[in-house]
Amino acid sequence: MLKNSWLKYIEILRPMTCFFGSLTVLIGTLFAVGPKNFNTYLNTGSNIYKLVASLLIYFLVVGSGNSINDVFDYEIDKINRPNRTIIRGAFTKRQVVYYYIFEITVILILTITGAYFSPNPVFLPLLVVFFLGVSFSYSLFIKQTGLLANLVVGVSGALGFPFGALFVLDLADIFGVFELWLLYITAFLFLVMREIGKDMEDIEGDSKYGVKSVALKWGYKAALALELLMTFFLFTILIYSMWRFNFKPIFVTLAVISLCLIILSDWAFFKNLKEKKWRILASRLSLMSQLFCLLAFLFGALF
Repeated sequence: MLKNSWLKYIEILRPMTCFFGSLTVLIGTLFAVGPKNFNTYLNTGSNIYKLVASLLIYFLVVGSGNSINDVFDYEIDKINRPNRTIIRGAFTKRQVVYYYIFEITVILILTITGAYFSPNPVFLPLLVVFFLGVSFSYSLFIKQTGLLANLVVGVSGALGFPFGALFVLDLADIFGVFELWLLYITAFLFLVMREIGKDMEDIEGDSKYGVKSVALKWGYKAALALELLMTFFLFTILIYSMWRFNFKPIFVTLAVISLCLIILSDWAFFKNLKEKKWRILASRLSLMSQLFCLLAFLFGALF
């Protein structure tokens, strides 16, 4: 549908996952500045630029990883993701590689200029290079390692919170912001749970091309057991977070919605192991639960 449209350049980034990444950066910045000081913080032009740059950097880091992953997963996606832009012919592999190089260039420009106004002008560019290296390595070979790949996504993907904080605070100071690390652990659990869910969703294509996902290496039931274990941990940490936020109605409401969506996601994975439509539904519900959890922390801090 978007073969000849400029919108294909947005679609290939998978903007929903990019948006989630940027949201983690915004929340990390918010907690680093302090919710009560946020409006004052934005009165300075350099601070506005740092915030916008950090959001765009993380958006494009996630998007560039998604773009190059489409090249490496071309054959697998013919089965698992036939609607991807590159599979539909909206891009050639070479065009995606050129677009990926353009994305990396923009990321580095934004990083160098944004970091210049931060307390970490050297560390931040090094961290972004690390992000990009992990992202490329994941598509190249880490993805084939099963549970390790899921853990790598969890560890690196949750770094958006401290990344945003690093534009505000010295490296040593961010370790004193408890909420950042509570968020980090929560995001880590969500990301690992979602990656295991995607393994279950993509079992047909992964099986044909020898991808050693958790669902294939250990079996669907073992993957489902891990999914339920992640659910238990998330329930525990979100209930603790409700207490941490003094049971604010806005936080409790959004957190409960998130937990309900997790339960529905697990139910959909249980519903019918043979029909992929249920696994797709489960994966989408998991993504929505992650969004409501992020909103719980964002609005819980603001209000």
